[in-house]
Amino acid sequence: MSSISSSNPNNRTRNTTTSNTSNTSNTSAASTTSTSSASNTTSTANPEALVRAHENFDNATNAAPPRDSINRDIAGAPPASTTTTTRSADFTGDTSVNSKLADVLAKNPGLKTNQDMINHAYKQGGSYNGAANYVKSLGLDMNKLVANRNAALPRPAAQPTQPTQPTQPTQPAQPTQPAINSKLADVLTQNPDLKTNQDMINHAYQQGGSYNGAANYVKGLGLDMNKLVTNRNAALPRPAAQPTQPTEPTQPTEPTQPTQPTQPTDPTTPAQPTDPTTPAQPTDPTTPAQPTDPAQQQNAALAEVLRNNPNIRTNQDFINHAYEAGGGNFQSATEYAANLGVSMDSLVANRNAAFDPTGAVAPVTGPNPTTPNSATSITPQQLRQIVPTMSQARAEALAPHLSRAMAEANINTPQRKAAFIAQLAHESDAFRTNEEYASGAAYEGRTDLGNTQPGDGRRYKGRGFIQLTGRSNYRAAGRALGLDLENNPQLAATNENAARIAAWYWNSRNINGPADRGDFTQVTRLINGGTNGLADRQNYYNRARRIFGA
Repeated sequence: MSSISSSNPNNRTRNTTTSNTSNTSNTSAASTTSTSSASNTTSTANPEALVRAHENFDNATNAAPPRDSINRDIAGAPPASTTTTTRSADFTGDTSVNSKLADVLAKNPGLKTNQDMINHAYKQGGSYNGAANYVKSLGLDMNKLVANRNAALPRPAAQPTQPTQPTQPTQPAQPTQPAINSKLADVLTQNPDLKTNQDMINHAYQQGGSYNGAANYVKGLGLDMNKLVTNRNAALPRPAAQPTQPTEPTQPTEPTQPTQPTQPTDPTTPAQPTDPTTPAQPTDPTTPAQPTDPAQQQNAALAEVLRNNPNIRTNQDFINHAYEAGGGNFQSATEYAANLGVSMDSLVANRNAAFDPTGAVAPVTGPNPTTPNSATSITPQQLRQIVPTMSQARAEALAPHLSRAMAEANINTPQRKAAFIAQLAHESDAFRTNEEYASGAAYEGRTDLGNTQPGDGRRYKGRGFIQLTGRSNYRAAGRALGLDLENNPQLAATNENAARIAAWYWNSRNINGPADRGDFTQVTRLINGGTNGLADRQNYYNRARRIFGA
């Protein structure tokens, strides 16, 4: 922001403090000349007139300048024969000039008379010539200002055109909240992968960092988090700000389609209700007897959580606990609750209700083994190109398991594969180990990891290509994959299980989304919780992209 100088004119530097007889006589002579010519006002400037104007100004301000300053101003003034007519003070010329003057007047409300402008110009220019040039740049004429120094300073006439701005009231059309819809439209434009309500929930968590932050974020877009959660698999609603399209009501002509009621002939197909013979399938509900076992296990696990957290009294208390246990991510919190037999949807819908531990849900089932194809597979040769330190034998042992894991997690594009392999390579020290080098003693007593029993820290140390850590995480991964990892934690370190656990973790955090966008930093945060080792991960990622053609 620029500002106008407000230095005191009485502070002007005086170069001389004494004067001799000749200077005194010169001053008197100039004064005499000024007096004698005052009666003859001309429209053209000459050196003598400039001297008089300068002296008149200095006399008015009680600050006589040194003679050498006056001579310098005279030397810089144009000869009388070359003077030109300057811009008149009626401000009917260039509006840009008027706008400059308007800015000066707005910033200096004390400029009321021509003399005020002369004083201000001297502060800016430092000399007569400098002052004259300054006022000229504002569309003024120093000669006219000096000749009429006591007159009111003319105001720009160009500014009145600004009242045309009232035309902006046409913007009141915006009160119809298209502002909110426009925000949502911007988000959807910048994130074309947001197709379903769940996509928006994930995106909101990335922006807000917590449930409340995510809820506030979607509220700012005109959405309701409760509705998004309740209909998470539904298509994400598009902005209603486009109601300008109501012209489409011409489509009501479609009611002519009621001719389709001829399809009621399909009711002949109600013969299919004879399929109720197939209700033999409802006999499968006999198999629901199986879920009773996992449900009992889940309730036992939930009972353990409640014993260790006596402050969980309402649904909101459990939501908060789930977020802490899940690392502050909605997906992981939902997964954590589901593993304990609790529905996050029900919790959110009735957050102020007393927590009811009997609301069990069906156990999480693992993905069906999927046969890898070229889109989801990696060869030993590709693996060694990405991780040059890996031996051929190690690459041949791991490639089939990594291929199957990528198939299970729909890691089926070059971009996803590159991000997945790069993260695993870093987490496992270039696939040198399937188990954390440290003893795990540092995790002892970490209730946030579910380590509630003596020895849990070592028992549930980091294992797998993405280091699975803590009793709760072992339990969750085991239930998802159909493995009893809680009672057999060493199973997490086998090549097959290490790869499948990594794929399960990848899917549980919806990491394919940021991988598709090429947001490798966000992929790293979802894996690591931060950006530790980002440079090393990036090196693997760059090589993998070249190998896979991403």
